[in-house]
Amino acid sequence: MRRSSLLLLAAALCGLGQAQNAAQNAAVEEKPASFAGEVRNAVTGQAIERAHVVLRVYQNNGWDRYGALTDGEGRFTITNIPPGNYTLGLDRTGYVPPASLATASYQLSADQKKDNVKLKLVPVGAILGRVVDGEGAPMEGVTVQVLQAGRSQQSATTDDRGQYRIGGLAPGKYRVKAALQLLPLPPEIRTDGTAEVHYASTFYPGVAEERAARRVEVGPATDVTGIDMKMVAMPILRLSGRVSGLPEGAKNGSVQLRQGQNMVTGAQLKPDGTFEVWRPDPGKYTLQAMYSGAGEMVSSAGLEVEVGQSDVENLELRMTPPEDIGGQIAYDDEGARRPPPNPQQDSMQNGQQNGQARRVGAASPGQSAQTQVTTTQMTQSASGTRTVQQTQASQPARVMLRDAERGYVSKQETVGDDDHFTFSKVQPGRYVVQVQGYPGYVKSARLGKTEGAGGELDLSNGANGGALTVVLASTYGSLQGTVIDDKGPAAGMRVLVKDTQNRGFERQVRSGKDGTYKAGRLPPGKYRMVVMDENDNSAVLSSDPAMEDFDEAFEVGPNETVTRDVKLHPVTGKLE
Repeated sequence: MRRSSLLLLAAALCGLGQAQNAAQNAAVEEKPASFAGEVRNAVTGQAIERAHVVLRVYQNNGWDRYGALTDGEGRFTITNIPPGNYTLGLDRTGYVPPASLATASYQLSADQKKDNVKLKLVPVGAILGRVVDGEGAPMEGVTVQVLQAGRSQQSATTDDRGQYRIGGLAPGKYRVKAALQLLPLPPEIRTDGTAEVHYASTFYPGVAEERAARRVEVGPATDVTGIDMKMVAMPILRLSGRVSGLPEGAKNGSVQLRQGQNMVTGAQLKPDGTFEVWRPDPGKYTLQAMYSGAGEMVSSAGLEVEVGQSDVENLELRMTPPEDIGGQIAYDDEGARRPPPNPQQDSMQNGQQNGQARRVGAASPGQSAQTQVTTTQMTQSASGTRTVQQTQASQPARVMLRDAERGYVSKQETVGDDDHFTFSKVQPGRYVVQVQGYPGYVKSARLGKTEGAGGELDLSNGANGGALTVVLASTYGSLQGTVIDDKGPAAGMRVLVKDTQNRGFERQVRSGKDGTYKAGRLPPGKYRMVVMDENDNSAVLSSDPAMEDFDEAFEVGPNETVTRDVKLHPVTGKLE
């Protein structure tokens, strides 16, 4: 009886303790944070009314958002915010946030009252002009686009006077392109002695190639006028050739002409496998054939084609069936190896939010272990830029195939505890092998006796049953230097770094008060860099075919620190 009483007393005390803990947790949860401040025009300093301010946090597989609108004095207050690490969003019609806001984050603790936050919005600008034909007559219905890094940001259509206006532009440098929407058809057959005039896509100030285009700089709240273009007349060109290796019964065969990820034009295959693609503009393209077979789409490897002033004939594409490719991970040094699973952590729950470590137990047979990866992240706070070293949530060990021509990941597989993996039904083409969940980078990819540095993998003619070995290393390099303008050290400049080996790697850091910067953990290889102020969103580096005049190429080796001191030209922004 006495033992029973003791057990009841222990249970009661345990329940009391749990209730006290629950009450304490509830008390903490009942003390939310608040976030308040003002939004002003970055140019005039005037208050902006009805600007939308929002704090966002990702948790429980979804986004929680807390927002408010500014009043007539530009002030806002957001209350009842649970503690956490939030990213900041800001928008208002007629304005854009400065580029630095893309990395802004705020860590809010329980019962914190973060007041007097100073935010700015930049008024947008516009580009205006006129489009005429070869004889100077206005052209109606021409689509005019403004481009950054080859991507359309805004567009408009010319009216009956050939005029256009493209507004809502963030401050920055743009290229302007005019193009007619034409079907890829052969020339008109005429019997009156005239000939069809074909106008190619034309870039300001009147050139057919984007590389030769002149950039137009748009300032805050500025209308840039006089951006006129005379369309470039070109011969009606044709690409032609044959596709071999088509199986009997293949359906819906076609060829596509692409620039990067964008399909420009194409054509259906004829019954004998030949094709004709009409009216391509001058430039560099990738040509690829595809057909539907056995319930899936099968494609050829891409063929690089350059179009000039004449027809391109006798092109050959070969269809190769997709293949399964088995492989394994190998290590060039111990620093690249993933940590072994820890059996003592089997019962640990998923880790803390907000960048704390997540511990994961040993993997089941046939599954991959998960690893814990430490990275360096640049974040923007109200007091300026800071570098934060954080341990990311553990990631499963994965190996991926990135399409070297289009830039996206086409295959992704989990790596087993024995470091082996299998890619299923890989289409022919050129790829770059990448990994996730490892502290190292891909040093090389070896298929049979052929080895590709940096993970390059050429499967244009298939794998032919070869096994793939992916070698990882941890001998990262880095880039450092000082940014100087005509006034001396330039603080707060964005330094963008991107590799030129189709690995999809890019990094952005900012120069400090003394103009110095450093970009670390660069896998050895070839890169390009460009330096820009916070109001110039123009560059995405190697995505832009005309960035060579505004960036600098460099190469970094294993464990090497490359120094590049950069002087900005006061007018053109070119690097010196």
